[in-house]
This record gives sequence, structure tokens and C-alpha cells, in this order.
Amino acid sequence: MDWYDDNEVNQLDWPIQGPDLYLIGNLWNELDCRIKGYNNRPKSVKELACLLQAEWNKILLSIIQTLMNSMPRRVKA
Repeated sequence: MDWYDDNEVNQLDWPIQGPDLYLIGNLWNELDCRIKGYNNRPKSVKELACLLQAEWNKILLSIIQTLMNSMPRRVKA
């Protein structure tokens, strides 16, 4: 028995390991591509955090909506 069983915590039997079901991974990839597109790389963690925040804010809601709308197809596959 593990902690979940001992404490009567129900778990979903859902293998999130599939990259197709991990939508945030697509957004992280989008951010990664945007950051790598800069000629001047951030020189500190603070600069990187600011750059990530700025690029995150530029991601269009339509990109996120498209990912969300693709979920039924991904689950079905």
C-alpha cells in the first residue's frame, strides 16, 4: 500500500506521460523558440524571467484556444 491508499485518496488512471496530452509542453516549446530567436541571450536569471514574462504575454489567446480545441482529437488518438 502507498500513501494514497492509506489516506483513501482516489487517483485517476490517466497516463499523462503522452506528449500529445501535455498541452503546456507545447506552450513551453513556443516560449523556447521565441527566446532562442533573440540575438542577445539573457545574462541573468532576472533578465530571463523578464524576457519569458514578456514573451508569455505576447502569446495570442488564439494559440491557446487552438491547443484546447485540439484536446478531444488528442484524447481520441
